[in-house]
Amino acid sequence: MTPRKATRADVAHALRAYPDGVTPSILSADLKVRPEVARSALNRLHEYGGCVREGSLYRPLNPQEVQTQVLALLTRNPDQEYGHLGVRQALPWLHLSAQEAETCLRTLHDAGHLTHEHDPTDDPWHWYGVRA
Repeated sequence: MTPRKATRADVAHALRAYPDGVTPSILSADLKVRPEVARSALNRLHEYGGCVREGSLYRPLNPQEVQTQVLALLTRNPDQEYGHLGVRQALPWLHLSAQEAETCLRTLHDAGHLTHEHDPTDDPWHWYGVRA
């Protein structure tokens, strides 16, 4: 029996196999759902900002697009600092792993956009905030 729905997490994970984009009908085969179910799930993910729609194709966000969303989050909340867990909780539609979130934060820091704090006694936590 074919599942009747596909979660955003399932869709986001399956979409990563197609960095150049994929149609809902092809992705539906990967997810083992009907094409209209895949299309609906892709549209929901797109509405939340978790993927990009280019014509009839959907593709995952590239690293720069993810960094833009993370930087926007930190800019909206300049009084707060975030670690990888905070970014993952604040932007769940990106479906980032802990490593991906940390890499994104480090990249933004290295580019001069974020400040970085690390307490060696509180390893492995790293905190990032918007550079004033």
